[in-house]
Amino acid sequence: MSVLSEAYAVPSRVIGAYRYLLQARNRSESREALEAALAPESLRRAAAEEDREGGGLKMAQATVRECLAMRLFEEDGGDVRLHPDLPETAREAGGEQALPLLLSDLFFGPRRENNHDLGLVIAWYLTLDADDAPGTWDAVDKALRERVGGARFGVTNTTPYGMFEDWACYLGFAWKHALKVRDASRDAMTPDPTAQLRWRLPVLFQGRRNERHGLPELTARLGSACPVLEGGFLRQRVEEQVGAGEPGSLSSATARAWLRLEEEGAVELVRESDAPALTLADGEDRRAVSHAVWLQGN
Repeated sequence: MSVLSEAYAVPSRVIGAYRYLLQARNRSESREALEAALAPESLRRAAAEEDREGGGLKMAQATVRECLAMRLFEEDGGDVRLHPDLPETAREAGGEQALPLLLSDLFFGPRRENNHDLGLVIAWYLTLDADDAPGTWDAVDKALRERVGGARFGVTNTTPYGMFEDWACYLGFAWKHALKVRDASRDAMTPDPTAQLRWRLPVLFQGRRNERHGLPELTARLGSACPVLEGGFLRQRVEEQVGAGEPGSLSSATARAWLRLEEEGAVELVRESDAPALTLADGEDRRAVSHAVWLQGN
């Protein structure tokens, strides 16, 4: 299973399970007690009264199972604890702030294949034109059928689509907005990895502010750290299937992420005439950038 195919393992439940263990004594709890805490008796009664299949305890059990599979948790003798391989900051108070980035690393690491299906569909979504990307189930389904076909990265009905939407937004690769259809509005999604990129700035720039780093080099580092982005192995697998973008250019979603960070004052984008550059497109505007600087105080 993966979070894409397990309908109960939504971000809010994974956050709740992680938060519980983060505050538990020794960061550990019996599996039975953890599942009971995530599905209190009142929730179980409500699920039974509404005749919701799998409500209550089954939701908690599925969430814990996925947390174990992604190696956020580890089970030992019936006790569940935060996985010892997690960075120390993830096992300390306040670790929840870095959880989206931590889960991205757990999901998309090359040796952890459980959630690579989610990585592939996110990678595909980030290749699309940010101005014209499908943002609802019907539109995404049509685009996947036409451009991908086959198993469509596992997004074959509304259930995995809902998981894709929830996780893409929580992990910082997309956001939702209101889309007006006739006289009504509905939620729609758009690809945007700005949040994911912002979270990675300290490591991406090796902790050094106000130093110029080549954008091609930063892109390679970013693809290695976050494989759904340009140069990453998941992105390459998608591009082998649907085609790569324009050589020497970043996708419109990634380009706009860099440009948004510049607008926020987090980075400065520079063009040196004698240095290798990448093209950042924003609609009709195109800009060659050779270097980026992580600015002080951001």
